[in-house]
Amino acid sequence: MGGAPVIEYLRPGVGYAPDAAASMRRLEAALGRPHDCNSSTRDYDLQERMWKAWEAWVAGRGPKPNHSRAVAPWLSKHCMGLADDSDDWTTPGYIALAEEHGWIRTAADDPTERHHFEYQWWRDQHRNDPAPAGNTTTPTESEEDDDMRTPAMFYTTKNDLPATASNPVDTYIITDTNGYYSPVSGVSGDYASRLAQAYQITVDAKHITRDHARRIEQDCAAMRSGK
Repeated sequence: MGGAPVIEYLRPGVGYAPDAAASMRRLEAALGRPHDCNSSTRDYDLQERMWKAWEAWVAGRGPKPNHSRAVAPWLSKHCMGLADDSDDWTTPGYIALAEEHGWIRTAADDPTERHHFEYQWWRDQHRNDPAPAGNTTTPTESEEDDDMRTPAMFYTTKNDLPATASNPVDTYIITDTNGYYSPVSGVSGDYASRLAQAYQITVDAKHITRDHARRIEQDCAAMRSGK
C-alpha cells in the first residue's frame, strides 16, 4: 500500500490533493466566496468504518448509518484527496461552474449522492490558469486540540488485562457536540494526551463496551461530515 497522499488545506477541515486544491481555489474565486463543504479528504480508517457500516446495513447486519453510500477506502476518491461533498449542488449555477473547473458529480443518478463531486483534471478548463493565492493551512496539534475544548461526554472501555505501557488499563473517548472525538489511553493514572490531562479525566467517565465505542466514533464521523 502506498503512503498517504499529500493534502493541502484551504482552511481547517477542507483539504485536497495539490491539483484539486488549486482547482478549488480557482472555483471559489469564480464563485466569489468559500464553497459549502460538508466533507473533503478523509483518512483511511474513517472511510473504512463508514464503508463497513454501509455494507453491514445493506446486508441486513446493522442499522442504517448516518451517512450516504460509502465505498472501500482503497477505492474512495475522498481518501485520495480528489472528492468533495457540497450542499452547493442546490445553488443555481454551481454545478455548471464546478464542472468547468473539473469537479464532476460522478454519482448524480444516486439520490443520496447528489452532493458528491470528484476532481477530474482532464475536464478542468482552467487547469493551466494560475491559482489565486490562498491561505493554505495545515492543522496544527494546537488547532486540533481547540476543536475539543468543549467536551460533551467522556466514555471509557475497560481492558481486563494487566496494565502495561503497551496494554493500557483504560481507553477513553472524549466527544464534543460537533462530533469530534479523541481516543486516549491511560496507564496507572497517567494519560497519553494533553487533552486528557487538561480535562482531568476521572472515574466519572461512563464505562461502555468496545463495540459501543466504535459506534460512537462512527456517529461522530458522520456528524463531522455533515451527513
